[in-house]
Amino acid sequence: FFFFFFFQAEDGIRDVERSRGLGDVYKRQYQRRVHGTFKSMKAQRSLADIIQPSPFLKTLRYILKDPERIKDVSDTAFNAVDTDHRGYIDRDELEAIMECVAKDMNISQPLDTNVDSMLKELGADRELRIMKEEFVRLIEKVLRKMEENETMVYNAQLEEAQS
Repeated sequence: FFFFFFFQAEDGIRDVERSRGLGDVYKRQYQRRVHGTFKSMKAQRSLADIIQPSPFLKTLRYILKDPERIKDVSDTAFNAVDTDHRGYIDRDELEAIMECVAKDMNISQPLDTNVDSMLKELGADRELRIMKEEFVRLIEKVLRKMEENETMVYNAQLEEAQS
């Protein structure tokens, strides 16, 4: 057998490989350049590309982008909170939902003054009832607060990873 060797100078080093033609040489050079480019791109990725927001945070952001989605969530929540199915939420029902939300968010339970303030802020009628349309504002506030809390957790994860 006669072996033909092709000597290719790359980066100042002589490399001995059996030649299958110049096409193989150019192919290897291209592969090395592409590999180097990807390696460089990978090194430039930020931590935000690597550490992704939680699925819950992504869902909150998705919902909050569209008023119709907020209304859908609100309607579902309203129907769950309106336990007596009278078409409005009274003070006791609002207090119960505020307590559940506070527990889920690991914050202190609402005081009577908090419930009364929320009723006033939501525009409850003289009989302290909240209609479905008014309830949307409450749900949007709750969702925004949840998104704020989840964003703080996400940012803390990014800061921890950077140190």
